Amino acid sequence: MTSEPGLGLVLVCRDPEALATFWASALGYVTVGSVENYVLLLPDGRPGPKLLLQRVSEDKAGKNRMHVDIEVPDIEGLVTRLEEIGAQRLKSDVMAEHGRHWVLMADPEGNEFCICDGGTSGYHFRPTLVGGNSPQRLQVSGRDSAGRGIAFLRRDAAGSASRRSFRIEMAIPIPLRAAHAGPPQV
Repeated sequence: MTSEPGLGLVLVCRDPEALATFWASALGYVTVGSVENYVLLLPDGRPGPKLLLQRVSEDKAGKNRMHVDIEVPDIEGLVTRLEEIGAQRLKSDVMAEHGRHWVLMADPEGNEFCICDGGTSGYHFRPTLVGGNSPQRLQVSGRDSAGRGIAFLRRDAAGSASRRSFRIEMAIPIPLRAAHAGPPQV
């Protein structure tokens, strides 16, 4: 067993067996099995997080505090396919922000999720840390499809550049003068 943390997702719902069919099709997962109030789904022949569907007696109330993004190159193709198996498109327009495009959807029980362009028109980056003791500093760590740099505002309580004590608070596109110019200073 690895010492690195893994990711597992749990979705509470009224009918995990019915939602298992939907989510297995939506994500390319397989239903592994069920025990009492739980149904487990895993990726079909590839890496990815487990999805555990948990039966609860209450209906969904309010907006999800977290949701799933399904990233694909053909947004409309997947939207159409998922509507055919019970999903609902919550907004008619394709939404866009920072070069990314998505459609807001709901599964058959009303749990929100998004169908996203998977970066085909968006950003390709890997976050990196900036040295120094400044609690706020920008680091360019990638480029989007238009060649713009990606900047991250990094803050932590102690102003430390420790890998365990930072969080990225926003990602914003910025124009770069030259590749060798280095990160902008704040």
